[in-house]
Parts: sequence; C-alpha cells; structure tokens
Amino acid sequence: MPFYDYACEKCSTEEEYNVKIADRDCPIDCPVCDGKMERMISSPKICYDSFTLTGRKPDEGFRDRLREIRKNVPNNNFNHLI
Repeated sequence: MPFYDYACEKCSTEEEYNVKIADRDCPIDCPVCDGKMERMISSPKICYDSFTLTGRKPDEGFRDRLREIRKNVPNNNFNHLI
C-alpha cells in the first residue's frame, strides 16, 4: 500500500498514512483534535543515488523537469539534484 500525506482541516496537523489506493480519498480522523484529515497533493518522492549512477549527474532532460517541478512546488528540496 502506498503512503499519502493528510492534513487536518481544524488544527492543520500533517501526517503520513499507509492507505489502500481505493481508500486514499476517504477522510481520516485526526489524532490531535478528532477533526477530519483530508489527503494533500504532494510532490513525488524523487531521489538521486550517486553510488548507483557512479558519480554521473542526471541528464539535462531530467534536470529540466526538476527545475519545472521546483518552480511549482513550495518547500521542495531538489537543489542538490540540479
């Protein structure tokens, strides 16, 4: 089952939950205030493993895509990949 990010409508608590794909849009009870947590749209989890790539940098097309995502996603952490 994949992990999804949820945020509470009342207290803004953010949590990550392992949820079935079919149930991903169902609200979850907030563990802090008993409000309803809705699924957030979050950036994809992208990582760069320099050991696997033997020190090579990603190709320019990949880096262009990361730049595009970086412009549209607040609080991203892609700078080390570009």
